[in-house]
Amino acid sequence: MAALAICLLLLLPAGGSAQSMMRPERNPAGLLPGYLLDEPPPPLLDTITNTLFPPAIIAADAAVAIRHALMLAVVGFNIHAAGCDPARVALDFWGERHQFEDDVCTGFASRAEAIAYSSLRALELEFPAVAAGLAIQMAANGYDPKDRSTNMSTGIGVGNAVGMKVAKFFAADGWNSLGDLTREHYRQPFEDTSGYRPVNCPWEVEYPLRWQPLTQHVGNGRYIVQSHVVPFAGDMDPLVLSPQQFLTRQAPPPYADINAKNLTNEDAATMNALVGDLFETSANLTFEQRFQARWFEFKSLSLGFFVLDHGREFGWKLDQIAIYTRWFLGEMLAQHDAILLAWKEKVRHDAVRPETVIGTMYKGQRFRAWVDAATGAAEIAAEEWEPLIPTQPHSEYPSGSAAICNASAQHADLLLKELRGEVRPIAKINLPPGAFGPAVDFEGRAVSLEYETYEDVSRACGMSRLWAGVHFGPSVPAGWALADGVGRAAYEHVRALLNGQMPEYCARCTT
Repeated sequence: MAALAICLLLLLPAGGSAQSMMRPERNPAGLLPGYLLDEPPPPLLDTITNTLFPPAIIAADAAVAIRHALMLAVVGFNIHAAGCDPARVALDFWGERHQFEDDVCTGFASRAEAIAYSSLRALELEFPAVAAGLAIQMAANGYDPKDRSTNMSTGIGVGNAVGMKVAKFFAADGWNSLGDLTREHYRQPFEDTSGYRPVNCPWEVEYPLRWQPLTQHVGNGRYIVQSHVVPFAGDMDPLVLSPQQFLTRQAPPPYADINAKNLTNEDAATMNALVGDLFETSANLTFEQRFQARWFEFKSLSLGFFVLDHGREFGWKLDQIAIYTRWFLGEMLAQHDAILLAWKEKVRHDAVRPETVIGTMYKGQRFRAWVDAATGAAEIAAEEWEPLIPTQPHSEYPSGSAAICNASAQHADLLLKELRGEVRPIAKINLPPGAFGPAVDFEGRAVSLEYETYEDVSRACGMSRLWAGVHFGPSVPAGWALADGVGRAAYEHVRALLNGQMPEYCARCTT
């Protein structure tokens, strides 16, 4: 998902001490961490992560988490890369040129204020709980989160002006993030506006190849029934692709007759092969595959992790922040259009998940599969099988993760080639047990992984869904193919803005 590391380094307050809570003093260093002194990036501490990326956001469905990160990416780009461009040529997210005064851009304190206030204003309507946490941190460091000045000669004024414009844009983008498009009272954020209805109910499968909402245990004897997350996402406007490019990109049908109530011989044979492959993979999972299946579930952690290594390479001084805000915006634009493509095709095909197929069509049969770290692989009843991670509340085909990671990797590959002329092997990832707390299960072991190229990252991210057991085999290459070229479109889009040029496609931009 989103490049969490960039958000941590560019957008997050560092957290106030008990003393500062009692007697707060204005502390700009508490609005941005001390990387400006050429110190290493701060660790992924809970006190920092929980501010703009609390567990509820990290664990949110990909479409919602990407939208949240995109808002923060726009904030960072508009201030660091566009508004404080020393060449004074860069355009902002809307294709407009707004250069801020030198006092705002050259001082650490004013730049920190601008980022903090713009993040607060951008999020307070769309993600109020996240904004509330940020307001507490700001107050702990001596700032008034209620200050809504728009004096453009100050960091606070710039931050408020930028953040309010971002909030206004996203509040009107059709995502129903406030629930106001469907309800006057008792609003439900991101409630469906498309009228989507699953053809199978949670307790009975009438169409065996179509999606079924699952019933999932959430603890203490309580169960919930899935509702397809944002089925309208495929109807939203892309940001870097043209409407024609967006509509003509399609994934081929995964089955001969997906709407049949009784499987054709061809589809029955296909399903037998897919289920056989799934259990063959499950029974032979390595520790590294199990870890990646869980790690890539939280893309704000996994994809953002790589940026930490590049940060050590490029440095973290004030005049280099534009590199990362450019990276962050391009990354999130690529992920945004990739997720829209994936959701458009998910709803169009409305394909069944492995957990439904195995628990219904193969009930009474036994398969060998991975159970847990204590048991290892064992023979289990099909109706008892569960994937390594919970099955997401949306239809199966194509893989949204494969689409997101392919777009993200293509963007990163192109940007790194521009910045340093090549993409040399990515550094090894060495993690002690439990480095991400309860978010990712390490099975009590340390992790050592190496990805030679960003193509390897994309491949591992896509395959992680097969290792987890939440997708059938064809879904991953379909996701890769669907988003192929989206990363390049995002890279060229942001590069044009930095060069003061209108991108080839930018419906939101000022003409």
